[in-house]
Amino acid sequence: MKRPPLLLLVTLLVSGGFRPLPGQESASRPHPEVPLPPGVVLKDAQGRDAGVRFVDLNGDGFEDLIFSNEQAYGVYLYNDVERKNLGWTLGWPHVIRSGKAGDADALPFTTRSDVEFKEGALWAGGQRTLTYAELCRPPAPPARSPEDSRRALRVRPGFIAELVAAEPLVQDPVFIDWDASGRLWVVEMADYPFHEHDGVTHAGRVKVLTDTDGDGVYDRATLFLDGLTYPTGLACWKDGVFIASVPEVFFAADSDGDGRADVHRPVLQGFKLGNPQHLVNGFAWGLDGWLYGGNGDSGGMVTDLSTGKEHDLSGRDFRFHPGTGEFQLQAGRAQYGRWRDDSGNWFANNNSNLGWHYFLEDRYLARNPQLAVRSVKQDLNKGGTHLFPVSRPVRRLNQPDSVNTLTSGCSPMPYRDTLFGPEFAHSLFICEPANNLVHREVLEPDGASFTSHRAADEATSEFLASEDNWSRFTQARTGPDGCLYVVDFYRLILEHPEWIPQQMLGTLDLRAGSERGRIYRIRPVATKPRPVLALATLDDEALFHQLESPNGWTRDTAQRLLIERQAKVRRDSLTGSPAARIQQLWTLHTLGTLKTMLLLDVLQDENATLREQAVRVAESRLGETPVLAKVLDLAKDPDLRVRVQVAFSLGEGRGDLTGEALGGLGRRDADTPAMLIALLSSAPHHADAPRWQARLKEIQGSAPTTPALKIITNTNPDRDKVVRAYTGVTKLPGEAARGHALYTAVCSACHRLKNEGNEIGPDLATVASKPDEQRIEAILDPSRAVEQRYLALTATLKDGRQLVGMVAEETANSITLKIGAATEVLLRSDIARMETGSKSLMPDGLENLLNPQQLSDVLAWIRAK
Repeated sequence: MKRPPLLLLVTLLVSGGFRPLPGQESASRPHPEVPLPPGVVLKDAQGRDAGVRFVDLNGDGFEDLIFSNEQAYGVYLYNDVERKNLGWTLGWPHVIRSGKAGDADALPFTTRSDVEFKEGALWAGGQRTLTYAELCRPPAPPARSPEDSRRALRVRPGFIAELVAAEPLVQDPVFIDWDASGRLWVVEMADYPFHEHDGVTHAGRVKVLTDTDGDGVYDRATLFLDGLTYPTGLACWKDGVFIASVPEVFFAADSDGDGRADVHRPVLQGFKLGNPQHLVNGFAWGLDGWLYGGNGDSGGMVTDLSTGKEHDLSGRDFRFHPGTGEFQLQAGRAQYGRWRDDSGNWFANNNSNLGWHYFLEDRYLARNPQLAVRSVKQDLNKGGTHLFPVSRPVRRLNQPDSVNTLTSGCSPMPYRDTLFGPEFAHSLFICEPANNLVHREVLEPDGASFTSHRAADEATSEFLASEDNWSRFTQARTGPDGCLYVVDFYRLILEHPEWIPQQMLGTLDLRAGSERGRIYRIRPVATKPRPVLALATLDDEALFHQLESPNGWTRDTAQRLLIERQAKVRRDSLTGSPAARIQQLWTLHTLGTLKTMLLLDVLQDENATLREQAVRVAESRLGETPVLAKVLDLAKDPDLRVRVQVAFSLGEGRGDLTGEALGGLGRRDADTPAMLIALLSSAPHHADAPRWQARLKEIQGSAPTTPALKIITNTNPDRDKVVRAYTGVTKLPGEAARGHALYTAVCSACHRLKNEGNEIGPDLATVASKPDEQRIEAILDPSRAVEQRYLALTATLKDGRQLVGMVAEETANSITLKIGAATEVLLRSDIARMETGSKSLMPDGLENLLNPQQLSDVLAWIRAK
């Protein structure tokens, strides 16, 4: 049997003689450089055998570790390939089970003389107790029935959760939407985690659910389409649906009325096939009548089949016109879900970020090829990644110490109704499947963008959390009745196999739960759901009346149907709430029936958001003197967002009056980055443009244009020596107060911790509970393992300079690099070549800044609560 690398087989302990212990098939003594797992000892405080046994449980030729005594127990698999970004160090990082003696998953005491490891099993008292395969499998709670799982939900007080669909009607749901007849369309990613594996193929599906008796529970399912590859979303259009299923977006329809799709018309092709958690996804309707989709982080060279034109998706999202198929890139990159609120604001997120707001549009930036911006988005609650799950803590298969922390954020969805009450008017719901919950953020205006925070009465709780570890919520969206519909993928294992240790894969059922799935409706206890109309049966006038609905889905669907019909409805005034009037305005504009007099009235509306949207609509009419005059008047509007929109929209017009208005905006809002960007987008040749550019660069804190540091490598043979020289740090008493000062001086330029510093590298809160040995190695040998998003990109400019940094943003004009604590924005037109390396941006040599005692102090500050 192979010994783990760096392990020495010895027969003597420092404290005395060491002999193979009873029941061991083999035994070895760890080399000091590969310590036992934290808390595991060979002998207890009294010098007695602690029950540690070394046995090859998984048959990989390396000895695993198992122990059980009167205090604790544990099973640890040996790892011989380091992947520090996943928390896999050399030694025994893979904890299969651990806990206190006597709990539900405890093992027979291995200190007993009658406990043996033989014939592929643990024997106790002559009885075969657990096989090696069972010892290699993490204990897991059993799946629950749909009703038991519903009872396991913990909803915000005053709300109730109702089960509206479950297996066998639905399995593996990830996305839902309703058609104009009220039927529920469900996207089922039944091929997760593998579409094809070991000769077996699983495929994704789309189903249509119907409530035949009107009791609010779906009772019939029709399989509309199967054979899909990792489907992620859909949107209804005319007699069918657009479906996102890598590598394409296509239109599917049922032409013969049997309920199954027999029409397949590709619309977009070329989305890259990658990890199924990082694929093209969609869709959400824009106020402009276009469908918007998310990048998913995999990118691709996308062909618009309506024109044959190819687009490099790279780091941006997209939209396409449902009628023509025209494709356009959009600023920003959403991992799963790019969603709009009633006012036209777009939100997205990724697994480790609660959410952000896109406050800049690519189409405006592209007007000035020399305009480079640092970012097109603003993060919301930057300090809000701590979560409050109610499910039983289950050790993760990677980054095992990331508990109660946002690690799988997805589908940031604005609530779009009034049924929940006024306190939910600006709420954003974010699903967190790893922690079995749905989190809520409350938005607050912040200049041209937003910040957010937890609701005051949800400071230490979540809007929805489940005690069922199998509940994996992937979407929470407003339904036609005003309730919140929550999609539960319902799987035991959420991690994709590429992030699961190979030592565990053979023992896990990666598809456990694939035959299950649930959909819940969340509503106020004291309020009934709204009646849902069959919108498809309404005429054009009745449909336009539905644009006054307080429900966002109803307004979107009414608008869609009117666009499909190319209705000729006209109005002399808008009615209803601001949200209703915004949607009416855009519907009339999209249909081409918006009267100039009505637009002029809306440009003077008392609601600032409506004025802002009216300015956007007015862009195509700036050649009309009365319209231009009203927009110019709004350059003096008291609302900043209106003024910023005026600055952007005036870029579509010409003339001395436009230049004067832009100059006035520049003088009034000279310290507002969004305004400076708008001015440079609209008037790059304005007399004040050099001043605007200088001020923008000053505010954004661009890095100086000096040659960058060379790419960091890990080929220096002294790195390992340095790490070994610091092994004694773990024995030094660290002082957090001193460590705080050192952290601020040495680390905060690139790392964020306790709401201090810059998040260029990982937020150090995610490593606060990791073993000190692992943190020491990451500090002193940073390139030994590097997460992909922290790799260095080298941009060679046309003037010969080279800049090395991490890509933070992409727009039509520019690439934003994080370089140390600074940010450098590069125009694409200035770049000759870009190459992505394999090394960390974090430099070698921190031992020159931190001696062992100082490093111990820094570690103490990282650990401090």
